[in-house]
Amino acid sequence: MSKTRELQKGIVSVEFALILPVLMILLLGLIDFGRLTRDKLIVINAANAGARFGSLNPINFDDDNGIINAALSSGLDLPILQSDITVAPRSCYCITNNGLNMTLMASCFASCTGVGVDPTPAKYVTVSTGYFFNPLFTWPLILQPTTITASSTMREQ
Repeated sequence: MSKTRELQKGIVSVEFALILPVLMILLLGLIDFGRLTRDKLIVINAANAGARFGSLNPINFDDDNGIINAALSSGLDLPILQSDITVAPRSCYCITNNGLNMTLMASCFASCTGVGVDPTPAKYVTVSTGYFFNPLFTWPLILQPTTITASSTMREQ
């Protein structure tokens, strides 16, 4: 009876030794994909925070440094650099009262004209962020070092 138990223990040890590398690869892959997902969400949130700051009022709308600082403070969990954040030139549109048609304006300081057009232009701020993601392990054809990017556009309130 004891020889049978010793033989079974040996078989279990061999089976464990065979399956352990597969389990470790799966675990490490899950960790890397989890990190990638977390970092992507932080980059998206940083872009949203910058655009949100710029859309709050007319003073913030033209404050590039404030927009960048808002994005940086939102992405504190990652070492996002100031050079990784860009604030696009502002865009302004004339919008019909029913909201169906938008016309890009050359200047945000002009008034909109036309029948059924709101005279105040709709002003939009766009913030883009980026972060270089380096996985713990390189996974050929699956997960390589890559740049995570996000962009957010919001209308001035």
